[in-house]
Amino acid sequence: MALTSGRYSEAIEFLYSSTCFVIASDDTYLLIPVSHLLLPARLSQIRSFRLEWDISDFTSTYFDFVFLGRGELWEALGRLTGLRRLEIELHKGYCYNHQVWVDRQSAFLEPIKTITAPSVFVITLPDPRCSAEMNRGETNCVLRLPGLDCL
Repeated sequence: MALTSGRYSEAIEFLYSSTCFVIASDDTYLLIPVSHLLLPARLSQIRSFRLEWDISDFTSTYFDFVFLGRGELWEALGRLTGLRRLEIELHKGYCYNHQVWVDRQSAFLEPIKTITAPSVFVITLPDPRCSAEMNRGETNCVLRLPGLDCL
């Protein structure tokens, strides 16, 4: 809030549009309640968002239940309709199983096709052996291998 000539004007629009929001956690469910708690007008003012996603529990028995069930996360990101920049960094943890990723990568990343707002949309894959080739639909998403400079 700023006080100008005896009147106040909200700086909240500036706050949302000029701040890069960051969630760095293995609990990506944090984003889901945030997207429901904020007014749609505020969600649409967010311009830059970064998600650092620890996929430590990426195992074949756990994958379907947790990771594909996190389609809610992709939906929450899709509610950020004013995004200009979206960066998602997938970190492999101690339980990372590359073969499981190879088998499930396309299913896991399928929902990115619905996120079309950001002009800069980068997903850093968890392992240099991952494939950065897939049909991305109408999205501007770039799949990047780890260790490369950010866009």
